[in-house]
Order: sequence, then C-alpha cells, then structure tokens
Amino acid sequence: MKEMKFFNIKRKQTEVSLAPVTYREIKEILSDDSNFGISVSEADVNNLRKGFDNDFIVGYIARNPENESDKWFVWYEFAEANYELEEKTKDLTFSEALDYIKQGKRVARRGWNGRNMFIFLVPGSTFKVNRPPLLGIYEEGTEVSYHAHIDMKTAQGDIVPWLASQTDLLAEDWEVVEK
Repeated sequence: MKEMKFFNIKRKQTEVSLAPVTYREIKEILSDDSNFGISVSEADVNNLRKGFDNDFIVGYIARNPENESDKWFVWYEFAEANYELEEKTKDLTFSEALDYIKQGKRVARRGWNGRNMFIFLVPGSTFKVNRPPLLGIYEEGTEVSYHAHIDMKTAQGDIVPWLASQTDLLAEDWEVVEK
C-alpha cells in the first residue's frame, strides 16, 4: 500500500488541496449519484480491480479551498506525472494528521504551548505479565495484548496517554514534526 500523503498544488493561481483516495473510497464515489468531475471508464474500474486491495491509493480528491463545491478526482499516476506536488505537512486537519500518525510520523498542533510536544502512535504488541499492577489482575507469565494507542511527549519530556479534545478534532493547525 502506498503511503498516505497530502499535497498542495497550484492550479490557475489557486491553491488546491489533494487528499488521497483508496480503491474502496473510489468505489463508493462511483456508486454515488453525485458525480463531481469524475470521469472513469468501465475499463479503468476493471483495471482497478486487478491486483489492488481496497486500501490501495488510486488517486486524489482535489478541493479548491476558496470554493468547496469545486472538487474533482485526479488519478494517482496523472498527479505524479503532471503536477509539481509539494507534500502538505502543515495546516492539516485532524484526519490528515491521523493518517500521518498511522504511518509512524509525529504530529503536533501549532497552537500548543509546550516546546517539543508531539503525539505519536504506539503500535500494539503482546507481552508476558511480570510486574504490578498487572500482576494483581493476571497471573505471572500470562500473555496480554497491548492495544495500539496514541501517546504524547510533553514539554517536560514525559510520555503520557493522549486523548483528543473537541478542539483538537476540529483544528486545522496540525503539522508533521520531524524526528
């Protein structure tokens, strides 16, 4: 599967946002009655079915931020070949930031007060219980599944579990933090 990346491009001196679309999403768009500039032949759809799983990125939905109804579909190969793409790593929505987190990137809100704060994905794992507090719940040696979750590095350098607030979910000031 290709990495999810978001891009900014220029079209007629208007900045455009490109959001990746998977095969699963394009199937939903094609089955929807509201066509917004997508022109896909049956041959294209059949070619998509060959060898692509549902989460394979096939293209981008392009949106004009100055006119929300101005949106269109761009095939992945066409975008790569015909546009000068600049990866969008700032002014992200939470959805875009979450896609980067799932790729192992660190993200933060521009408005956070602490220095060097960011959130990141802790992948799921399994381990054998060998210390409290789990020894009070399970017998020693019991294999436990540790579910994937998001943690935060605080301004003090501590790692803590993180839960998004309503403000975080609706913010559009997320950015990728370089390692």
